Amino acid sequence: MEPQVFQYHDPVEYLNASIQAAQVKNPSFSMRAWAKQLGMNHVAMLSMVLNRKRKLLPNLSSKISNQFRTSGRFTETEARYFDMLVLFHNASTMDEKNFYEGILSSLKPDQSFSTLELDKLNIIADWYHAAILEMTSLKNFKSDPQWISLKLGSSVNKDQVRAGIERLLRLGLLERNAKGVLKKTTVFLATPTDIPNQSLKKYHSDVILKGVSAIETQSVEKRDITSITFSMDLQKMPEAKKMIRDFRRKLLKFLGTAEGDSVYQMNIQLFDLLDEEDKDGVKTGGEKYVS
Repeated sequence: MEPQVFQYHDPVEYLNASIQAAQVKNPSFSMRAWAKQLGMNHVAMLSMVLNRKRKLLPNLSSKISNQFRTSGRFTETEARYFDMLVLFHNASTMDEKNFYEGILSSLKPDQSFSTLELDKLNIIADWYHAAILEMTSLKNFKSDPQWISLKLGSSVNKDQVRAGIERLLRLGLLERNAKGVLKKTTVFLATPTDIPNQSLKKYHSDVILKGVSAIETQSVEKRDITSITFSMDLQKMPEAKKMIRDFRRKLLKFLGTAEGDSVYQMNIQLFDLLDEEDKDGVKTGGEKYVS
């Protein structure tokens, strides 16, 4: 299904969804072909933008909106919404963001565009927001974006940390005390259970990749990564999910502390290894392999 631009708060997320939809229709359609349609001499810039290694700037976004409008993918209003969305993301002050937010709200059919909703999407999508929150409980925590960035590693720079802190403050998830020290509040941001969410998909993909990296970079004393493979009765899935949620809460109660030494990530992965078309029915059984 063709993605609808009014359903997106993030222009890069919309573009990635668009090229995926185009490749479903035409598997031979490539990023190089798209760059050629946009009149770009090199595909590298487009690739870096879609992979978030470079910002999507108005000079490129205007080419995209013009091409989409010419091809009939965008109406005039949709093209203007996309262009304003890019300007909103490139705005450097809250006054600018508020200005573009007003325009975006007027362009959307439901007349709604909320920076707080956008903040929530960003916080869910980018793993380092949760990490920043938990870092405030460390014994040696410093409320300095540079210090936080160094602790999080090279994949998160100081500007991202600073922007992340501002989002967390706006949503009331963080607060500053009289001395300017950041502290996690009791406000909790929950995501809906079993409802598809692009931001949540990005979060899970990113933290799983960080788990892959930990296999190579962290000693076995600092990590515990195991797996188990088994055949399963699918009717037991709802109860299995409940058991996993109960276990998470119990473990968090045991391990969570206000005087931590480090910030840990726990991923529990339960998914089907077999393609649907390869199955000849629901199977039941016990453990097959354990590591």
